[in-house]
Amino acid sequence: VNKLAQPFKIQKVGKRYYSNCPQAQTGKQVFINGYCVNMLNVGSAGPLLQLDVVHRPLSQKSMIEVLKEICEGNESEVWAFQKDPDVAAEWMRFCENATVVTQYNARVYRIKAVHFDKTPADEFTMYQREAKQYAKITYLKYIEAFYGIPPKHSNQPLLEAFPEKETEKVFLLPELCVQTGITEEIRKEKNTMSEALKNIKAAPQERLNAIIAGATDMQKDTPPSSTAVKAWGCSLNTEPVEVNGRVLEPLQVAFQEKKVYPVEEGNFTKLLRNGLQCAVKVDDWILMYPATDESVLDIWLRSLRDIAQVAFGMQMADPKRIKLENQLDELDEALQREVHQNSTQLVLMLIPNKDSPKVYQRFKRKMIADLPCISQVVKSETIRKRQSIAAVLSKVVLQINAKFSGPLWNITISKDLEQDIIQESLKTTPFSIVGLDVYRNNMGERTLAMTATIDKSYSQYFSMSATLDKEEWQSSLLHEIQNLFRHALLCFAGANGANHGILPDKIVVYRASVSSEDMDLVSAEIQAMQEVLDVLVAKIFGRKPEDRPKITFIAIARRGNMRIFAHDEKGAKNPETGTVVDDPVLCASGIPSFYLISQAISKGSAIPSFYSVLLNENNFNMDVIQNLTYRLCLMFFNSASAVRVPAPVLYATKLAKMIGSVVQKAPHAALQRSLFYL
Repeated sequence: VNKLAQPFKIQKVGKRYYSNCPQAQTGKQVFINGYCVNMLNVGSAGPLLQLDVVHRPLSQKSMIEVLKEICEGNESEVWAFQKDPDVAAEWMRFCENATVVTQYNARVYRIKAVHFDKTPADEFTMYQREAKQYAKITYLKYIEAFYGIPPKHSNQPLLEAFPEKETEKVFLLPELCVQTGITEEIRKEKNTMSEALKNIKAAPQERLNAIIAGATDMQKDTPPSSTAVKAWGCSLNTEPVEVNGRVLEPLQVAFQEKKVYPVEEGNFTKLLRNGLQCAVKVDDWILMYPATDESVLDIWLRSLRDIAQVAFGMQMADPKRIKLENQLDELDEALQREVHQNSTQLVLMLIPNKDSPKVYQRFKRKMIADLPCISQVVKSETIRKRQSIAAVLSKVVLQINAKFSGPLWNITISKDLEQDIIQESLKTTPFSIVGLDVYRNNMGERTLAMTATIDKSYSQYFSMSATLDKEEWQSSLLHEIQNLFRHALLCFAGANGANHGILPDKIVVYRASVSSEDMDLVSAEIQAMQEVLDVLVAKIFGRKPEDRPKITFIAIARRGNMRIFAHDEKGAKNPETGTVVDDPVLCASGIPSFYLISQAISKGSAIPSFYSVLLNENNFNMDVIQNLTYRLCLMFFNSASAVRVPAPVLYATKLAKMIGSVVQKAPHAALQRSLFYL
């Protein structure tokens, strides 16, 4: 792969080859372009080269300038990382794993770590080619001598980047680096954002043309790379491989009784006006707001309650209003005083831009770990928007309803189909769908989250999370999986059947974020879950070992760069939503696997998710697994359209991130039957 990529290779960063210096496209936005190159498992068509184009917009501000904005323009706070752990955490959150471009020589790097103990005044050893000897020089003098740029901030920490060679160490000055990708700065500028998306979300035919052009470049007779490749007996076909795919059974969405509609192109946003399947009633709730929002509060609150009642049949009483002059100082005491665990159903908080990350974290930590109560945050700037205010309010109402585990809709097969294979395979016996994911924050701390359905319509959930030991995280992971799985099964039993309740007969587990290096660990996770079932069946439910619930375990690969295009006489296009590809050309590892395109993409090119069935004690055929997976992609209550992965695992991903990045404490057990983390 490296040899074939050399004709356009300037710099390799991970699996990406950035092929040119930053260049301006139409307008003022600057991009760095390149290719993502990878090797797939050898399938029935032989070795396959996976190739995709990469367009990354560059920020027009240095990393120091952006960090100042994050700290609300307070320059002294940017440099407070030695005294304030929150500021240090913000530096790490913003810098680590970011792809940056240096302003002085346009090199591309990915940041490995922030070194707060290093400054530009530190020395490093440099090899002088002309004198053929090593000499010590400070980073400050080096930049000034070789690039003519005198750095302004002598107290800035240094960023360590992943080197091209393992023997090297690379340190950068954040003042002279700009971030790549869609940043907050780009999002705020409407024209800049649309320009960036136009390049990033290239239409299928444009992207395919660029990929083929890259493959053609690789075939150019450019010694020495072409000589080496020919010597190995290798050549590259510039035309993409063709595979067989098929579209899964059509689905329909059900709201209230007799309100059932076909799902078209994976989206049913416009159908939400038909009311929710089960609207909740909020009688006792609190609205906390800053003094600056008082003038617009009445009209906003009236609009919120009207939309809840008229559009969705959801009743919201008048809230108790709490005005906070200084949210950071007054929040804890106000929550402690006003929130009553036995009666308060909801706390909705309006947060202005100032100090918003700190206020949000403190509020969520209190509501999730200490005073268990459903909570909702709305930014103050949102309530002042006149455009699309109905859509914004609708989203707030729907999210609140979902957090209370009020099902918004259900998904069934089309009325034109006679046979529902999911109904026949699963719903005739008790079953549970489990989602599992692990989140790793910038401090290297990992958080496990597990969600599990406890009803037949995949709408009621058990949700819980645990922080893993930093040093022995793998053994901690297996221990916590067993602990959470046991609680999930007991929760299922408590919600189904009398007395002790019943266990599910069939369990389907979706495990997110799996790479090929993780397979041994995932095998241990499967064994850990089987051990929990053995103990519960024998000691609590008094059943025979052969009556143990059976597990089907499906691993979902980390986000990849595979592109699958459909084609007709007009050229390349995105496949229809619900398209499955399990052709042996692509799926030939010996493990049953498939690609699924569940989302409808209006702009850009679809990225499929890759699923591997690692265990199938239930003996489900692949049709059942594929149709179930697609159906679950339409059951994520935060989106009235198909999402990229099944809802249970996306809920687990959201929960793990919320606990790992914001709360940093285990959620209160009283919240385990709600979707409090949406």
